Amino acid sequence: MTNGPRVLFANYGIPNCGVHQYGINLFSVLARSESFCFKYVDIQSLQDLDTAVGHGNYPVLIVNYHPQTLPFIQVEMSQRYPVVCLAVMHEMTQLEADNMPQGFFQYYIMGDPTLRQNNPCVFSTGRIIPAYENTKLLPDVPTIGSFGFSVGSKGFQRLVSAVQEEFDEAVIRINIPANGIIDIDARLAKEQVDLCCKCLWKPGVRLEATHNFYDNAGLIEFLASNSLNAFLYDYVPKAGISSAADHAMMARRPVAITRSIMFRHLHNLEPPITIEDISLREIMRNDIRPYAHLLNDWAPAKICQRYEEILADVLSREAGAHLVDSAEIAQKAGEATLQTRSEMTTLLLRVIRAIRWRAAKYVLHPLMYLVKSAAWNFLMVFGILKPRSKFNRILDDFARIEYARTTRRLTELVPEIVAKKIPRANIQQAFIFDAVEFFAQKFGHPRMLCIGSFEDSAAVALKKTGYVIEEVDPVVNQLDLNGFFNLPTTRRATYDIIFSTSVLEHVKDDDKFVRQMADLLAPGGVGILTCDFREGYKSGDPVIGGDYRFYTKHDLAQRLFGELRECELVDSPEWNCTSPDFELGGFKYTFATLTFRKRANSEFPVAWDKLSLSEQARFFDENGFLGIPAALSKEEVGRAIEEIGKYGLKGTTEDIWSAPFAKELVTNAKLLAALTAIYGEEIRFFKGAYVETPPVVAESAQHQRKALHVDYGIGEPEGDLRNSAASWVNVAFYLTDLTAEHSPLWVVPGSNRVYSVVPASNLERFQDQAKMVLARAGDVVLFHSNTVHAASHNLSDETRHALFYSYRPAWAKPAGTVPEWTEKFVSSFPAKHQGLLKNLNAGL
Repeated sequence: MTNGPRVLFANYGIPNCGVHQYGINLFSVLARSESFCFKYVDIQSLQDLDTAVGHGNYPVLIVNYHPQTLPFIQVEMSQRYPVVCLAVMHEMTQLEADNMPQGFFQYYIMGDPTLRQNNPCVFSTGRIIPAYENTKLLPDVPTIGSFGFSVGSKGFQRLVSAVQEEFDEAVIRINIPANGIIDIDARLAKEQVDLCCKCLWKPGVRLEATHNFYDNAGLIEFLASNSLNAFLYDYVPKAGISSAADHAMMARRPVAITRSIMFRHLHNLEPPITIEDISLREIMRNDIRPYAHLLNDWAPAKICQRYEEILADVLSREAGAHLVDSAEIAQKAGEATLQTRSEMTTLLLRVIRAIRWRAAKYVLHPLMYLVKSAAWNFLMVFGILKPRSKFNRILDDFARIEYARTTRRLTELVPEIVAKKIPRANIQQAFIFDAVEFFAQKFGHPRMLCIGSFEDSAAVALKKTGYVIEEVDPVVNQLDLNGFFNLPTTRRATYDIIFSTSVLEHVKDDDKFVRQMADLLAPGGVGILTCDFREGYKSGDPVIGGDYRFYTKHDLAQRLFGELRECELVDSPEWNCTSPDFELGGFKYTFATLTFRKRANSEFPVAWDKLSLSEQARFFDENGFLGIPAALSKEEVGRAIEEIGKYGLKGTTEDIWSAPFAKELVTNAKLLAALTAIYGEEIRFFKGAYVETPPVVAESAQHQRKALHVDYGIGEPEGDLRNSAASWVNVAFYLTDLTAEHSPLWVVPGSNRVYSVVPASNLERFQDQAKMVLARAGDVVLFHSNTVHAASHNLSDETRHALFYSYRPAWAKPAGTVPEWTEKFVSSFPAKHQGLLKNLNAGL
């Protein structure tokens, strides 16, 4: 047993946590020391730590510290123990390291070789890579592994896409265990796996996902069994160093990373292991050569030696420090006595103010609210006033009455979050929740982004009701809007709804904030904001702590709205408020909303949903195509997507009739109404197919779209004459949104009437006339067989799902015999629609 100084090592006590596991690894290294005697203890509370320190004679305490695992300790707290206290840090920027306080901890250690030791109280070390002999045979099929707790920034979906880009046959092994802090029941872990499954499109690439929690030995066995281990983390602007690569290097297998800040210590290896610089195949070929030298530099013995040096340095400094003498202590005690009277007076004043504040909060304000509520409801009952439904307005007591039901709903959905808020401020979340639900109905599957999502009751409640929402928040993912906006993975002009509750006043450059918000919105997308409002405020006036400003009517109507490129307010604003009715921190103010829509950059200035049947027929005749919005409901789209997976529809196939939804589309009411207006009552349905369009690598697509062509007489095998009818219509049922990146349709308007066009598969001479057509999930687009058109490559990261059905007027007989639908198939349709499927070889 070592006779050196005793050192207590305190570690977070929940095993399924990366911080805990790092602490276990570190202690196993330190326990080998011959200069110090290390003792280990698990803690989950300050009382645990107090007990451990009090039960032993320890001159040194080391705490494996992270603010999320040990929230009861804050570095700014005063020194608690009469011993030297060091923190092993997991997240610390250079700026923070240079300014760390001497409070609860007097010294800090960070396992970051890139950290510069500018502060004499902060020390850096290497990582920990224990010895390991990998005797496992390489898999026959390239096997790429990854692991991590259930955090969205771990890049698992990106890994699935990257493997499919390079390999036709491969196995992807992902282990995502439950997390003892943020995902106790593994729900988020399973969601990540579901998202990964949706990214799969190559038949030869298989995904194996597990949720086991491995101990160190089990984890190394998992990593050692793979051909390569990859960690394609997102580019968060602030984070500590991930220990995932430490484990992977211990397994002695090739390692692939991104240029995430969490791998900053490995960015300059030669040859590189960053996928921005080199392919997965090349990294695999280079084996462990890039990091072989680190196996020695960061070996356990070297790390143990480094900690011994740090402890020796710290104890030497403490031994030489001057103690405060008794005279100084007596002086300070006298000063404390002289302050007592002043403190008592201050305390009395605070009690009086507290009584006044509680009387106003719990008696006066509720009473005033009840009076206003009664008067407001009375006037509405008799029709004198109408409930406000504006989206650009003041959120005052009248708004609290209007949104009382929504506020109650929020309380039912997320009571623990609502309880933390100032009750009268909950009107903002109620407005956001209601507005998002209202606008979400106008999109099939809206892509949503919440800016400032941490403990935002509206965002959490919306997620509980089934909406999928991406989040931006320094607490959730170390991102603000500017950081998220500038990530290489962020796709602009793609979000249908972006909302933010009371964040704007906390942003220094709010002009830039709203510009970036508008740039992220897709055409037709909606931005929804609330902010602190106080008419008459001038720049430089006092504001609430943590805020940069109050907003005025001029700010909203002129300054901010002027920054909203290609946007318009969704309604006429009502931002007049002469008597604010909210008070906080000595300031009287209120809340205002700003709701705007990005103009749809449609090449066709027509409101599809406003066209009558005769106008639809006229537009189709003149332009050769027609859009029918919301032909399918959100529920129908969801069921169709579900059945595509259930019945195994893949690639391009006409074998679709086992899926019940496929037959329902044939007789879709909105579609048949439009076809009847175009061709009359006698129409025939002669073909249907499912078309899956998976993502492609942008670099592999020389052009955004494919070649322009017409469908008449082409595109079928020899002998298949179904496309030879004199006039027919292709009908596209889109089950996913068409965006500029997600396989939009291109058409040449009016080309159906250009009779000199010869049927061909390459009509690029019309390229200057081609226009992009966008659509929402559930929309239908019709285009004539003689209309010049083209599909686009899918440059997004989501597969496009669509069905293409073909109809013709009954008179348009094909050029030769075509197969008839079977009697069994025809009889499976309602009697009134069976004529659609009969006599396909009849006509003129």
